[in-house]
Amino acid sequence: MRRKHAVHSQNKGGIGKIVTGIVVGSVVGATVGLLMAPSSGAEARHKIKNEVKSIQRRAKDTAAKIEDKGREIVDDARDDIDMVRENIAERVTRRMKSTSS
Repeated sequence: MRRKHAVHSQNKGGIGKIVTGIVVGSVVGATVGLLMAPSSGAEARHKIKNEVKSIQRRAKDTAAKIEDKGREIVDDARDDIDMVRENIAERVTRRMKSTSS
């Protein structure tokens, strides 16, 4: 049981690192692209500001999707646990009845 928890914790950290990498890479790429494009300083700053806002929105959307998926996984796991618990209870009840007869 501990091993599964450890693997789950590693996966959780891995997803965060991936999202962080995507966001940072997007910001750096967009910034370099905007700075390399021929435009005035004010125009470039305006473009950078808009791109950063766009990336922030996408990052928030992605984080919300990941959170929703995580909740879905937890709900599914709880349902599975409840089914196993019921199955075990039924087996114990049957075993107790068969040994008392």
